[in-house]
Amino acid sequence: MLSTAPTMPDAPATRWQIFSAAPHRLMFCAGTLQILAALAWWLAQLGARAYAAPLAWSAAPAWIHATLMVYGVFVFFVFGFLMTALPKWIGAKPVARADYLPAWAMLCSGWALFHLGIASAPQLLTTGLAVATAGILTGWLVLRRSLASRPSRRIGHPDLVLWTLPAAAFGMLLMAVGLATTSADFVEAALEVGLWAYLLPAFAIVAHRMLPAFTSMALNCPMPAAPMGLLYAMLAAALAHGLLAVAAGPAWTWPADVLLGAASLKLLLGWKPRHARSVPLLWSHYLAFGWLPLAAAMLALQSGAAMAGLAVPGGHAALHALGLGFFASLLAGMMTRVTRGHSGRSVYDDRHAWPLFLLLQLATVLRVAAEFLPGPAMNWTSVAAAAVALLAYAIWAAHHLPMYFAPRADGQPG
Repeated sequence: MLSTAPTMPDAPATRWQIFSAAPHRLMFCAGTLQILAALAWWLAQLGARAYAAPLAWSAAPAWIHATLMVYGVFVFFVFGFLMTALPKWIGAKPVARADYLPAWAMLCSGWALFHLGIASAPQLLTTGLAVATAGILTGWLVLRRSLASRPSRRIGHPDLVLWTLPAAAFGMLLMAVGLATTSADFVEAALEVGLWAYLLPAFAIVAHRMLPAFTSMALNCPMPAAPMGLLYAMLAAALAHGLLAVAAGPAWTWPADVLLGAASLKLLLGWKPRHARSVPLLWSHYLAFGWLPLAAAMLALQSGAAMAGLAVPGGHAALHALGLGFFASLLAGMMTRVTRGHSGRSVYDDRHAWPLFLLLQLATVLRVAAEFLPGPAMNWTSVAAAAVALLAYAIWAAHHLPMYFAPRADGQPG
């Protein structure tokens, strides 16, 4: 009689194997920590300014803040989302661990060096940006290889969104030069590139592609794809705003801002978002998108006032409506959706998602309102806005970060 050796059970996965099993786990965890660090640092800076006790940093605080907000916070989520979603969009194989780990490691190392340089080592600011730029280009090449494997050559959302990543890399190099030479021109150009060639196009493309799909799934009803013409109009307006701002100044951006506002508002109204009110997470996506036409209208008014030689109202109110209202608020919903969905949990059962979204709306309103207040009131309202935003993301992190280190609740891989 033949004897059969007993089958040994599979060894349990280590914490690192679980954590690195999917790109969104690594990227979203690092991105969440980056948000908390950036907001905590800025809250400390704003508090010191409100108390008239400014802190000393290796570069201008406003430049550090802008660099972190434009380039440091969102990049991890862009890669976490694209490395998860893009292969599914095009029917390709999932991105392999050996491909996404190097990009993640370089991004983490680069931004860690940047944070170390904030206190007293300006050379670490530029070194960190250079390393993080290498991480962006590494991740971009991985996604380009994935895109090249698709059978269809028709240009669509994957092609468009991937070109925002070289723009991010270029903008970060401009920022590195600006910080190294203390050149306000380079810093300003870097911020225009980051906002109008990287962030706004990336968020607009993803929203244009995903909101109809999310609505169809949540409401169990077919929803037609959004018109591509409106997306191209928004992308053209964004690039035109950036070019006009750099070449001619803010007084000349109003035509682009009007086009951006009109196209984004038409897109939003065409989606008929009122149908989403029964699903809070989905409703939050549409409300977040609603900040885009509002911010564009504010930018157009400011630009028109500058062209007419009038005092420009609102300071940075429009940019904070765009950054906190559109980018950060839409990001919060996407973070929740991807984290829960890819941890084997129901996307729509998170009781934290809606209250935290409302906290972010409060932070946005406070920060926008601060720009219209006199000195001390402006300072303390800005402090309140930063504190509320930090609280919202801290609560989100406490609830969701453990999911990145735990196996999927449904037992599936990934």
